[in-house]
Amino acid sequence: MTQAFAKGERDAEIIAFPVARHSTGETSSSADVTPEPDTHAVVTALRAATEEVVNAPVVPPARESSDAPAEAPVAPKALRKAHNVSLHALATRGQSRAEIEKRLAGKELSQDVIEEEMDRLMRAGLIDDDALAADLVEKWAVREGMGRHAVASKLRQRLFSGEVIETALAALGEEEESERLEEVAADRARKLQGLTHAVAKRRLEAFLARKGYRGSEVREVIARVLG
Repeated sequence: MTQAFAKGERDAEIIAFPVARHSTGETSSSADVTPEPDTHAVVTALRAATEEVVNAPVVPPARESSDAPAEAPVAPKALRKAHNVSLHALATRGQSRAEIEKRLAGKELSQDVIEEEMDRLMRAGLIDDDALAADLVEKWAVREGMGRHAVASKLRQRLFSGEVIETALAALGEEEESERLEEVAADRARKLQGLTHAVAKRRLEAFLARKGYRGSEVREVIARVLG
């Protein structure tokens, strides 16, 4: 399959992407289990989303004066490489801006190439840190029952800025988090039946700590669910 680039560039070959597979089993706090993506469908959608941006005519920047030296154009081959690397990453999961930049830098691409590729992805709407962070908070906190501390840690691992993290965590109200803690603790306690009280308490404390819950409220909840 090919993708058209701006005038003067050859068609870029989009490489086939491997499908990540994840093992099943009990979910731990550090696990980030995501359904297998339909790689072909994802890449097709990415190409469609970027087609208009990629094929847009290149408008040379206005020069301040006729004596100002023209900037050296970015090599088309480097741009094609950057775009293939970006699409490969985006086909597996959503990426933060910093994650894509780090991946491109690891391919020994120049800063000019990286900036141009990031601008292209932003214009195409393929990178949106605020939207992605909000989705991850919904996934980790609401669906997986993680506490605020664990969610914040995972967002930092995904290289989001402090401002983006703070905005995303603002959606987690204290009352909702207390309710999630109660539900998570009660569900885990049922799986610890048959153990001695001391062992069950120790394991439940460790489990909730991995989930990002800590403090006096955790001890109170454990006392209630274990009886």
